[in-house]
Amino acid sequence: KSNMIRVYPDASRISSSNFNPCDFWVNGVQMAAMNIQSPDDFAIINRIKFLENGGNQSGYLLKPSSLKNSKTINFKTYRIDVYSGQIIDKTLLDENDFLEIYVIGPYEEEFNQKYKLNFSSNFIHPAIIKKFKDQIEFNIRFPDFSFFVFKIRNSSSKMKMIGAIPVCCCRLGIRVLELFDQDFFMSKYSYLLLRIAIK
Repeated sequence: KSNMIRVYPDASRISSSNFNPCDFWVNGVQMAAMNIQSPDDFAIINRIKFLENGGNQSGYLLKPSSLKNSKTINFKTYRIDVYSGQIIDKTLLDENDFLEIYVIGPYEEEFNQKYKLNFSSNFIHPAIIKKFKDQIEFNIRFPDFSFFVFKIRNSSSKMKMIGAIPVCCCRLGIRVLELFDQDFFMSKYSYLLLRIAIK
């Protein structure tokens, strides 16, 4: 409460990999330094986190109320349905391309399941092919520090596009999620059409 704390990747990370900043944010750390040259999951959520306050024009966020009081935080169950996509890749979709949906957040959120969905082979407006009957559900305890991640991979598991939503910023109902390419540039024409609900 009376000091500023900064954490940064250990020097042993010779590959410029990143740690999960959510584990530090949830404990009140004010500054979590990242290897921004590494296009991994943690770099993208760090970038998206600070879009909450004015987009690219702001580099800070106020501490959320969940860190200012000692109230018990209850789990909420979020349900996600993905209907289709738009301009998913610059090239035609391979029949083995797939969409992963999972949660990145503090350690307790890691117990959530990772879901895999397939696309119809039409990169202009592909439909989502769901090969399982279960609902896509995530139990979230720390909405201020957790993210829903949507990653499109090819048959060799290489990332094609990625999008993420801070759970605390989720608006319920049918929404459009803009996607970033492999270099973390936002595509003006690529998105997913999805529905978010609280169970």
